[in-house]
Amino acid sequence: HTDPDKARAMLREAGFAPGDYELEFSFGAQSAVPVELIVKSLEAAGFKATPRLVPGDALDTFNRDPDAPVNLRMGGTGWCSDWPSGASFVADLFQSDSVDNFSQFAEPEVDAEIERIRQLPFEDQPAAWGALDKAIMTDHYPAIINYYQAVPKLHGSRIGGLNADDIYTMPTWKDLYVMQ
Repeated sequence: HTDPDKARAMLREAGFAPGDYELEFSFGAQSAVPVELIVKSLEAAGFKATPRLVPGDALDTFNRDPDAPVNLRMGGTGWCSDWPSGASFVADLFQSDSVDNFSQFAEPEVDAEIERIRQLPFEDQPAAWGALDKAIMTDHYPAIINYYQAVPKLHGSRIGGLNADDIYTMPTWKDLYVMQ
């Protein structure tokens, strides 16, 4: 959920008047959310929003470039978990040398903790990944969710249990069944 009033209050608390803090971001012509909606939302939250059109298939390359002329990178759209573990998300998004680290986040202690957690017994990893995720988002806050894409799914009349998992943004495979 979004709260433009709270965002504006937080910007004021940080010393910025409405429109003082500029967010420059890239978008592709085929973006899932129209750029006009993103601009409107960011401006309602008190930011100056400057979108930069990136042609065709160059968007991921552009967003992975630490020298790109943007300070807000959008990535990870359409990504669903291949395994229900922090190793599928936390490491990919926040490890310094990950190609999916769109935020260019680099903290040696986080890298070391990722490697430590990977060596833990499987049953000990969920709590450790959760604690690391909380620490990253509390101490550093390198990523934000800027929109939620609906998950429409077509299926046949004899397919049951096709539900979207709100956490993994993919079907809940364990619930699928064929009706007789």
